[in-house]
Amino acid sequence: MRKNIVATGIIFHVFLLVIVFGFYQVYVSVGNIHPYRSFLATSGPLDLDENPDMLEKTYAQHAEENTETLTQIKLLRAQVQSFNETVQTLLRRLSVQEGKVQEVKVQEVKVKPIVNVVPSFPNESLPRPQNCVHLAKAPPGVTICTHDAKEDVWISGAIQGNNLWEDDLTMYMLSVLKEHPNMQLVDLGANVGEYTLMAASLGRHVVAVDILDSNIQLLQHSLKLSNLSHLVTVVKNAIYRDRSLKLGFKTYSGNIGGTAVVENPVDGDVVQSICMDDLIPLVKSKSVYVKMDIETSEHHALACGKEFFSSLDVKVIQMEWSGKTEQAATEIEEFADKFGYTTHVLRAGHLIRENIEVKFHGDYFFIKI
Repeated sequence: MRKNIVATGIIFHVFLLVIVFGFYQVYVSVGNIHPYRSFLATSGPLDLDENPDMLEKTYAQHAEENTETLTQIKLLRAQVQSFNETVQTLLRRLSVQEGKVQEVKVQEVKVKPIVNVVPSFPNESLPRPQNCVHLAKAPPGVTICTHDAKEDVWISGAIQGNNLWEDDLTMYMLSVLKEHPNMQLVDLGANVGEYTLMAASLGRHVVAVDILDSNIQLLQHSLKLSNLSHLVTVVKNAIYRDRSLKLGFKTYSGNIGGTAVVENPVDGDVVQSICMDDLIPLVKSKSVYVKMDIETSEHHALACGKEFFSSLDVKVIQMEWSGKTEQAATEIEEFADKFGYTTHVLRAGHLIRENIEVKFHGDYFFIKI
């Protein structure tokens, strides 16, 4: 009688394992079908390790009588473990590919051929990985790669010293983004990416524009190391008043961040100019914060951005102000009046209303009421 009960118990458990194994095969199969992809991504492997252990312990004493059954149970357990390992490998591959899939989607956006959208992840190794550090005041895991501090004294030097290059300005941008949950950043003159990384760390999409290959290479590595590549569209162009120009560079020793574009270059590297209007297809939200630090070319950018500011809700323009001419200041004032912006400066974390002064050195904030 006892033998019959044990045999019946063994058969019942084997039958139960076969059913579970069948469901497991269906689970693996449907996990590759697109509508159920989220099910695969959020579900873990089947945890059947405990049951075979329990069966082995319970029926070990009957091994001589049930050797074939016990062998089948062990074999089934090994197969389930193998399937679990396969599922875990697939999940890891899916997570790695996610950022690349997002990047492909960005590349598929229809933009003018002259708009040079480059990958937001690197395709070559970094010459000096030791210059990649945690970005001060950013969440854990946000890493920024910089130039050597000897070659870029101000920006890279500050970041390597565990500081933000523009602490109060960056913190103000973050406060505005937090106040407007749907707002994204358009970073004109992204440099090594202090503003871009900070905004992306909030989960916001960013269009980051720069003219230097070296800056873009560092930004690509920073985004990869910080797992933020899928949130940033990187553009290598000069933002100018004319989209048909090949512009040259004006560089300064020890200050890579001061690199400016010049018309009619005689020799050396060149960069294609585009208009702010050309960036519209890349912007994912109507609500926008624009940061402009493009080394005295700000008035040129505004001159070719009428559609940008008409079609998007640009609540804040943060503009570096240095070396402006009377003509440039006049053009910027006329732009501000036309689009309903008032001019402010940031003092002790608070905006103070001030009129434009040509000789002012710092950042003006143009606020739309």
